[in-house]
Amino acid sequence: QNMVAFPGFNASQQLDQTVQLKAKELGKAIKDFETLEFQMNLLFGDPIADQAEGLLKAARTDEEAIGHVKELARAYTEGDLAAIEKVMFAPEIGMDEETAKHMLYDRNDNWVKTIKDAVGHESIMVAVGIGHLVGERGLIKQLQNAGYTVTPVK
Repeated sequence: QNMVAFPGFNASQQLDQTVQLKAKELGKAIKDFETLEFQMNLLFGDPIADQAEGLLKAARTDEEAIGHVKELARAYTEGDLAAIEKVMFAPEIGMDEETAKHMLYDRNDNWVKTIKDAVGHESIMVAVGIGHLVGERGLIKQLQNAGYTVTPVK
């Protein structure tokens, strides 16, 4: 979908990789929230029938999803959290509450603890997927509610 929505899209040049390379170049510490094994199990640990159902849903809504991909990119670039949340939870292609809990909220709760431990008295940069930013259980709100100042990096 990204490749159709953005013809110049290069899957091997992801934002998180770019951030990590820049941090390494600057001599900054890099810490992961999760192991690759954890993430692979999260993405592919569901029963094969559930994975097939998700794939079929994605294929059936492909045209619409391409529009949503473009809208997510626009909203992210403009810092429009409300628009990101609207697309992420759009009934026709977005996440339901159970999926959001599993894929976003539970992980955000764990990550907030890790971030609090890492901050100390210094500023840090956190790079996460777009879905982790929005909503009351998103990282931004949780950190703000804990008294931290959250500033987007452009």
